Amino acid sequence: MSDRPYLAQIDALRGIAALVVAGFFHIRMLYFDTNGLTPLSAVEPFYWLQFNGYLFVDLFFVISGVVFSHNYLEEGRMRKGVSFATFFKARIARLYPLHLFTLLVIASWTLQEPVNTIEAFVGHLLFVNAFTPNPTETFNGPAWSLSVEMLCYVVFALAALWGRVGLVALMSISAGLLIALDPSSNAWNTVGLVSRGLFGFFMGYTVYRFAIAQRLPTKVILFFLPFSAIPFLLDGLLKPLAFSALVWPYVIILALRSRFLDNRVFRWLGERNYSIYLIHWPIFLLLALLLALFETSPSWYGQFVAIMIVLLASNTTYRAIELPGKALFKRAFGIATPSN
Repeated sequence: MSDRPYLAQIDALRGIAALVVAGFFHIRMLYFDTNGLTPLSAVEPFYWLQFNGYLFVDLFFVISGVVFSHNYLEEGRMRKGVSFATFFKARIARLYPLHLFTLLVIASWTLQEPVNTIEAFVGHLLFVNAFTPNPTETFNGPAWSLSVEMLCYVVFALAALWGRVGLVALMSISAGLLIALDPSSNAWNTVGLVSRGLFGFFMGYTVYRFAIAQRLPTKVILFFLPFSAIPFLLDGLLKPLAFSALVWPYVIILALRSRFLDNRVFRWLGERNYSIYLIHWPIFLLLALLLALFETSPSWYGQFVAIMIVLLASNTTYRAIELPGKALFKRAFGIATPSN
């Protein structure tokens, strides 16, 4: 399996996930007069996506586990030629420029909000915002997942250098299940968010090691397909964990075994997935402020207009902030590493 089509299809999934999170789940903030229901909510599966689109964030975690296993564990690459410092700097170069840009943009007009405290701002600056109060509500709300991703990267890198990724994966998956089985567990507090990230990431590692890398026969994979219906019956923290274990692996494997996503349209979307994910929140905040100012609600086509604005803006930030920022940080760090 060559890297180029492999990563193109993976990035396409990321792009789709970012678009669903933005265009179906978070767009509800614009429809405050209808309790988050958009015109598309009258049609399935759009109604389901309106209230369950957050699960596509967990797809990001599983994808990351697959990609990092592919990039750093094949032929022992992590232990042979990549130091922890180089690995960590590469992650900062990839994520920090656009994260910092969106944080400063949002902070410029929302610092007066009670939830946007100095503690939260520092947390965002240091990528530890998932460990501050109200982690999904401060400044750029979706950035909580970046904080959890960074934790996953650190745990993965240390486990890979130690040569015990399998053990750490078993511990992370088991811990996530134990936490989720507690009736008081919550998918949106710090413990729940971290559990979702580590569970999903190392589930991605597990899928890569035992299914993707081993080229598991399609008939074996299809044998377990009926189990993918189970997550749709669950709720609470168990639901995103179940999706990471029983739904997203199938989506990733099917994407890799077909060439459907390896085309110009999905490649364009995939390349801009990070920009879509981070830029949509400040755009929706601004649109919500304008709608409230004029005391109006989006029309039936408002959802489509908002999505188009996000796509156009993400193309700009991708070219003007994300790519130059990554190149600048890499030059400053003196590194040349895989971009994913």
